[in-house]
Amino acid sequence: MMRIGLAAMLFCCVLNPAHANELQRVLLKEYHEALSHEDADTLTQLIADDAQIQIILEQDSEESLTLTLTRAEYIQQLRALWRFSESQAYSQSDLRWLTERDGFQVSLQQHERYQLFGETLEQKSRVRLGITTLNHTAYITRIEARTPGW
Repeated sequence: MMRIGLAAMLFCCVLNPAHANELQRVLLKEYHEALSHEDADTLTQLIADDAQIQIILEQDSEESLTLTLTRAEYIQQLRALWRFSESQAYSQSDLRWLTERDGFQVSLQQHERYQLFGETLEQKSRVRLGITTLNHTAYITRIEARTPGW
């Protein structure tokens, strides 16, 4: 009888959505901090090896341009941006959490500001992160960023 009680408690703790949400919230905070601190090593740990990454550059008069990147290519692009920018800042707002079949998805507005070659560049993107939990660790398995006005 004691085993059944322990198994039921373990089952409830593992599948408790509040517990899963906390893992995802911590992951999102770590992701934001890694971007803000130019920490490519942490980003590499947070993003799954086989993550699907799409950057969609939306244009008013033309068809959108979709770039599909591997994790290594995504990190390389960020490193290049960090290297050449004199400063950058990231902020997130309008967070929306959704439960998916294989984990969670968070949709957010990301505002980026760079000082690059003497110019201040700003962009706002609608970002969706797919997050999966495996062995009590959350990973980003999908990144889709839609940036208007390119």
